[in-house]
This record gives sequence, structure tokens and C-alpha cells, in this order.
Amino acid sequence: MSLDSRILLVDDEEAFTGVVSALLSAQGFKVEVANDGKSALDMIRDSGYDLVITDLNMPVMDGIQLIRQVRTFSASQRFMVVTGYPSQDSYEKVFNMGVLKYVSKPFLPDRFISLVRETLQN
Repeated sequence: MSLDSRILLVDDEEAFTGVVSALLSAQGFKVEVANDGKSALDMIRDSGYDLVITDLNMPVMDGIQLIRQVRTFSASQRFMVVTGYPSQDSYEKVFNMGVLKYVSKPFLPDRFISLVRETLQN
């Protein structure tokens, strides 16, 4: 993991992406934001990321659909899921698709940064 790791943060809640991108940027990560799965898919296709952190519940294309689409052209893309609506079903689905971490909102900032670093080392 290098300090200039590129992270794509995908969430339809702009207040959340603002706070989390500031938190990650303060740790030295290069962060880009997409507010929906479709935009994120285009961004991932155009330039890969060291890590994609995605919400699950979003309009147009949810996080599971995003992960499924990315897997068609990038089997090695690292994913981390953050969700305000955790469930055993979504947990099992995303891990079966190769997601490395599953985090419930709200979370403690220090714990979140620690999980991001762990995920980037995988």
C-alpha cells in the first residue's frame, strides 16, 4: 500500500462522500467520488483504482450491480462495501463476489481507516 493509493468512493449521499473523502484525503489517499453506480462504472472502466468503496443501496445501479458489472472486466479490482442496511444476504452476496471488507454505517473513523489500509494490503 502506498500513500498515493487511488480510491473511488461511491455513495448517493453527498454529505457522506464529503466527510469520508475528507477523512481519506487527510490520510494521504487520492480520492475520487461518484454519486451513483453508473458513473462509478464509467470511472472504473476509464482508469482503474487501488480500491473502490461502495454503498449498496443507491438508485439506478446499486452496489451489488456495480460489483457484478466490474467483475466482467476486472476480476482483481479491490472492493470494500459500506452500508447503512447490513444484512446476512448482502454480506454473503458481496463476499461471494470477492469483496474484501463489509462495513456497517455509522462507523468509527479510526476503525474505517484501519480497514481501508488492511484492504489495500490484500
